[in-house]
Amino acid sequence: MSLKKYSILIIFIVLALRSFSVGISTLIIKEKRSNYDIDVKLPYLIGDTKVDRTNKMIMDRLKELEALIEEDSKKNFRELTDSKEPKVILKGEYTVRVSDSRMVILIIKNRYFLDGYDAQIKTYIYTLSPVDGEFYSREDIFINPSEGVYQVKTIIENDILKRVRQTKTGESMNIYLDDIKLDMDYGGLYIEEDNLVIELLVKGAPPYYDGWKTFEIPLEQLKDFIRYDLEYYIEDSSFRNIKLNQRWFSEYNQLRI
Repeated sequence: MSLKKYSILIIFIVLALRSFSVGISTLIIKEKRSNYDIDVKLPYLIGDTKVDRTNKMIMDRLKELEALIEEDSKKNFRELTDSKEPKVILKGEYTVRVSDSRMVILIIKNRYFLDGYDAQIKTYIYTLSPVDGEFYSREDIFINPSEGVYQVKTIIENDILKRVRQTKTGESMNIYLDDIKLDMDYGGLYIEEDNLVIELLVKGAPPYYDGWKTFEIPLEQLKDFIRYDLEYYIEDSSFRNIKLNQRWFSEYNQLRI
């Protein structure tokens, strides 16, 4: 990337973050433990108190991987290598992406290497909503993040197929489900009113649906996948500024009883 393009990207990110009075710095952790080394770069959010929870979640997930390393070290490392003390390195990195609507996505990857080989990798994604400046993670919204994301992908794929079928005569309509590629790993999601808003990269669905796209899915369609205590999180955490349809939540909770 040229210096000019790189400078423009940095300015764009800074302006996007400034809109919410939130900045992103880098937290570098270099430590040596008894059985592994830590060499990690993590995002550190700077702003008012609403970002504290996200910072804590990021650090907690790093500690979860540390605990996993400790456990694996005792159980498996000596079985996997000839060395009595294999070289273990815990590394971390993050990427910041900004969509056209100024939605900011943090993609955090923590991994550890066993004698130079990838042993484990964990990816966590946090979305800074352009609507209210609040941070969301998939773990906040879904009971099971992988199942929730799968359901979201299914809904979006069917939505794209429906849109393609409605295109005018003469335009490409030979789009199949297997052709549609949704880059969820670099996509973000947040809640606006009673919808889940997803912004992500779409590929393989011409003529109009390739590129960065926004989809709105009513929470009603996801009632079996979102956290039953989502209303609690909204009222008592960084979600507190979001105004959701309280009647919808009341009916939703009754359905789960």
